[in-house]
Parts: sequence; C-alpha cells; structure tokens
Amino acid sequence: MGVGEHLRRLRAYALIPMLGALSPILAIPVITHSHGAAGWTAIAIGQSVGSAAAVLIELAWGLLGPQKVAAASDSERWRLYRTAFASRSIVYLIAGPIAASVAIFISKEYALSTAFSALATAAIGLSPGWYMLGVGTPRKILYIETIPRIASVAASCIILLMGGALWWNPLLLLVSSVFAPIFVRLTQAPAGPHIPLGAKEIGQSVLNQKVGLAGRVISAIYISLPVAIVGAVAPPVVTAFAAADRLMRLSLVFLQAIPNSFQNWLGQATEGNRRRRVRDTLAINLLLGVCAGAGFAVTAPVAAKYLFSGEIDLPIRSAAICGVIIAVVCLTRAAGGLVLVHLSRIGAVALSALAGGAVGALAIPPLTIIGGADGALFGILIAEIVVLLIQIGVIMRSMNLGSYLKDRLASRRVVHA
Repeated sequence: MGVGEHLRRLRAYALIPMLGALSPILAIPVITHSHGAAGWTAIAIGQSVGSAAAVLIELAWGLLGPQKVAAASDSERWRLYRTAFASRSIVYLIAGPIAASVAIFISKEYALSTAFSALATAAIGLSPGWYMLGVGTPRKILYIETIPRIASVAASCIILLMGGALWWNPLLLLVSSVFAPIFVRLTQAPAGPHIPLGAKEIGQSVLNQKVGLAGRVISAIYISLPVAIVGAVAPPVVTAFAAADRLMRLSLVFLQAIPNSFQNWLGQATEGNRRRRVRDTLAINLLLGVCAGAGFAVTAPVAAKYLFSGEIDLPIRSAAICGVIIAVVCLTRAAGGLVLVHLSRIGAVALSALAGGAVGALAIPPLTIIGGADGALFGILIAEIVVLLIQIGVIMRSMNLGSYLKDRLASRRVVHA
C-alpha cells in the first residue's frame, strides 16, 4: 500500500479521535459555567491522576498490542484480547480506587466528583481500541466506544445545565468507559470452542510486556501527572496550568489519528520496504507536528476564552510553549510507539521514557515554583525533548540510517555532477 492510499484510509482513523475529543470539549464550558474554575480544577485533577492509573491498567497493550494483533491469526488475535481483558480488569479493580483516593487528597474540593473523574479516566486503560486498530477495523471503535462516550457527555451537560451535581459528568463517563471493553468481550468472539485462560497465562502475559509497561508507567510522570504535581507543589497556579494542559492534550487526541493509522501499515512491512516505510512514517508525523504546533500557538488563546466561559485565560506565551510540545510529541509518537516497536526495540522505548520521567520529575516541581504555569510547561517540554533525542538516536543506529543518508547524498552529488 502506497502513502497516497494510506492517507486516504486515514479518514477512518481520524474520525475516531476527532469525535472522542469532541466530548470533553463539549463538557468544559458547561462545567466552568455551572461550577466555575474550582469545579473544573477538581475534574482536571481527577483526570490527571486517573490518566496515570490508566497507563498502568493498559499494561502496554496500546503500545505493543496493535502490531501483535496485525501479525496474528484470527484465533490468536482473540486469545490476545481475552488475555488483555482479564489482566487489565484485575489491575483496574486495584488501581482505580487508589487513583480516586489520591485525587481526593490533592483536590480538597468536590471530593465525589474528583473521585468519579479519576475512576472514569482510569477506565480508559480498559479500552479495546488497540485491538480494533490491530485488525484494521477502526470504524468499530466509533460505535462501541466513541459514540457512547459522546452520548454520556451530552447527557451530563444537560443535567448540569438543569442544576445537577458536578459528579454526574464523570459518573456517566465511567459508565461509557467500561461499556466498550465488556461489549467486545461478550459479543465479538469468533465461532468455535475456546480454551479457558489460566492464572499462569494471564500472569505470563503481563511479564511478557513488562519492559513496555515500565516505559509507559514512567512516561506518565511527564504526560499524565503534571496537573497533579502542579496541584501539589503550587495550588494557586494549577487552574491556569490545567487549562493549558487540557487544551494541549485535546489537540494531541485529534492528532493521534496519524500514528494510529500507521499501526497496521508499518506492522506489515517487509525487509524490502521497511526503510522506506520508516522514513515516510517519521516524515509525515514531523510535518504534522510542526503544522499542528504552530496552529495551536495561534488559535488556542482565543479558543480558551470560549471553552472556559471566560473563567480562565490562556496567555500567548503558554500557548507557544504548548505548540512546541505538540510538535515534539507528534514525532516521539512515531519514533517510539511505531518505529521502535516495529523494530522490536521496546527496551529503547522504556529507556527513553525512564530518562524523560526522571527529567520531568526533577524539572517540573522547581520550574513550577519559579515560573508558575509556564515553568511547568517548560519542564514538560524538556522531558519530551530528552525522550525524542534518545529514540531518534536508537533508530539511526538500529537501521544504520547515518550511512544510508550519507550514501543517498553522495549518489545525488554524482547524478548532478
């Protein structure tokens, strides 16, 4: 499949995160209008802690699963999903309540809403989206996951506008988040007998993904937890930072369509076209990141005025830092989540995450104290750049890209001569 055909197929992949991102965008102005900045901050803290828990609950299936599924037979594919569903459900029952407790401790206000927000966001770790991407049927995610999520948000918005309690929003999101994985488990099994899963097999599946899981968990320090970190070290600036971080993360949800659409395509690469597909993957995601980052820097301050009902502003400087982060993240998604996984260099993904997590943990708290919301954003940017540099270095060594690029340049000089 050529790049042109791949880009045409992108429409199916793009619709999923675009509609998924619509739901929180729809809820933000309603929350700030009905419960003010304090209500929004409580929800944001719950989402931050819940997102970190979701990374653990996912058990790296979102990172490693799609390309595993793409290369497996039908019976092997379903067994992979059954194993993932069983193991992740167990982890959710443990990590979900812990996340809710931590969120309540940090937030101090709207305790029930914060708890439900953490539980609902943590449940995203149960999503079957990775499986649908692996089998090349992204449209199914629309019907079983994205549309129910939008419906739940719309219903909660109506309740809030009628004077309902804030906790209705995360509670309905929680219901929609657990619906999709259970629905797939109960209805999508292929015909024929199935060998029961044992505790040993489930445990072994977790151990098999321990390297990828370690990288994902550590990366939560600079991806999912910054709102919680800022709330703990500098409560007065958490509202402004949460607003900038939420808009940036929503933009990245839209942009996730690009790397998602490469999962099946890159997973089926052969020795003959691997180098070209890796090159195209990195180039397209780099271009996407630069354009998206510039667009965010220009439009986000204006969008914030409407999304947060005038309660919270997004300064131009904060938007510019977020724009640079978006550009870097787009490339790290391609380099780590796609190329290094395809090259079976999961250890390199974990190493880059470890470095980024260490830098984020060391940089975000002091920079927040010194520079407020902008300082926290700059700490995230430093962590993301460290991750990218490590990933690109490993890719170049693994594929000998340095020699390849040198030979290509030399051949062009000969032709022009």
